[in-house]
Amino acid sequence: MKKGCLIALIALALLALAAVAVLGIAYAKANKQFGLTEAPAVSHETLATGSTVLRIVFKPDTMTSFLEQLIPAEATPPALAKLGYTPQSLLPMFLPREIAILAAPDFASNKLKVTVFLNEKRGGPLLQDAINNGTYTQGKKPLDNFPLIKWAPEGALLPERGNFELMGELAIPDTVETAILKSWKPTPPVEPVRIEGSHHLELVMDNRNGDILAIYAAFMAAQGQDWEAPLKDPQVGAMISGILPDILDIRASADLKDFDNANINLRVDATAEKGPSLEFVVKMIWPNILEAAAKNGVTLTGDPVWDAQKGALLVDLQVSGFKPMLEKSLNRSLPGAEASKKASR
Repeated sequence: MKKGCLIALIALALLALAAVAVLGIAYAKANKQFGLTEAPAVSHETLATGSTVLRIVFKPDTMTSFLEQLIPAEATPPALAKLGYTPQSLLPMFLPREIAILAAPDFASNKLKVTVFLNEKRGGPLLQDAINNGTYTQGKKPLDNFPLIKWAPEGALLPERGNFELMGELAIPDTVETAILKSWKPTPPVEPVRIEGSHHLELVMDNRNGDILAIYAAFMAAQGQDWEAPLKDPQVGAMISGILPDILDIRASADLKDFDNANINLRVDATAEKGPSLEFVVKMIWPNILEAAAKNGVTLTGDPVWDAQKGALLVDLQVSGFKPMLEKSLNRSLPGAEASKKASR
């Protein structure tokens, strides 16, 4: 090989390496700014503590078949559309694996600690910047839309990809702990109450130490309302104080079947002594619940039943007729049941 050809090949190789290096640096910079690579799976349990008594967990990526029907094809950015991307192909790449809200009462400071967690797949840094630095109408920042919670001054955190955190707190009224100690003897739970993890939406509330009062009181006080008002009512107060201390935990899950039908399961674990009384109270108010739902065009099918063997009040609900409410809130029509079934196949 002639010396001139060898020099040309070496020059071409160096140029190729330089191009790869430049592209690599550019991608690394873009990835740091926008979160282009897929983040690892991280559970909300990494942020839960022994004091966490409330967990609300939503699994967006399990609802891809429903959510993709809400996004028209023309909403895809033109540059991505030219590459053949559609909402159906983009959503699985960007939908978070889970979004969770955790709450933990801290009576040493009389604060209810609130944590919002998001296991993002892509776009975490972009979301963090939008929340911390973005402004909307009337100069409001995104967190200004949630004034009940006092958010941490550092705003949204992303200590590592896949672990998006937002911390806040609410004040717990001074009288709450005294009220709890009247009916509960605080004991450290042996095992935390966790979600099952197999539903679109789940909620678990640990009430073994009466923390449901702390959460209720904190949110009522944040709205400027007297949290003790129900307890002061002779009938309501007697009913609450007579049953609430025997409720150990509350579990609820919801799964969407289509845009007009869903399954909701409720389980309230209670002591064997008060279980039948709990069933009686719920059955007394059940017709009012059905009537309120019917006024909004929603049909609830299912009845509360005390299962002595499981030590729990169980409610297996079939919910239907809420599609018009969804369409009104979204200001658009939604696909029918058949379209949803086809999309989920």
